[in-house]
Amino acid sequence: MKKKIILGILLLALVFLFIYSKGWYVVAKVDKSYLWASEYYQRVGSLEKLKSVSKNDALAEIITKKNILEGMIENSIINAEFSKKDLSEEHAEKIITDALSNKSSTIAEASQKLYGLKLNDFKKLILLPQAKQDILATDMEKNGINFDKWINERSREVSVKIYFLPWMWENGQLVDKSR
Repeated sequence: MKKKIILGILLLALVFLFIYSKGWYVVAKVDKSYLWASEYYQRVGSLEKLKSVSKNDALAEIITKKNILEGMIENSIINAEFSKKDLSEEHAEKIITDALSNKSSTIAEASQKLYGLKLNDFKKLILLPQAKQDILATDMEKNGINFDKWINERSREVSVKIYFLPWMWENGQLVDKSR
């Protein structure tokens, strides 16, 4: 009986270790959507790669892990509004395809060299969120809504829970939990 308990505990520990190593756990919840550790740490890895390639100390001050999470939260807010307004993801993908036509090999090389990302990951993590933001901003401007003002207000209204990271969401921004 004792061996079964120990074996069970070891098996459970191995499962948790596997889940942790794959990043299959939530680092934040934004309203009803989840932000996964795997994407957060992929972005952090890209930031580290960019910093090592650029050798620019000012970049380290401007872009931080905290900024990455804030950007992911903002992207989640934008995605929710994008879906709510029934805007076309295909339109966003077409914008990217058009922008990359005739230049995709150069951009693929640059994204690999600067960010350590394959072109598909670069599109998913960087280009697609920006295209969606541009489409949503254009749609809002047609209706007389200032996108920057809207995103700031929405960031204050949204429910955000942060897990396993040293920040909490307060008044539309990340603040240190230790303060």
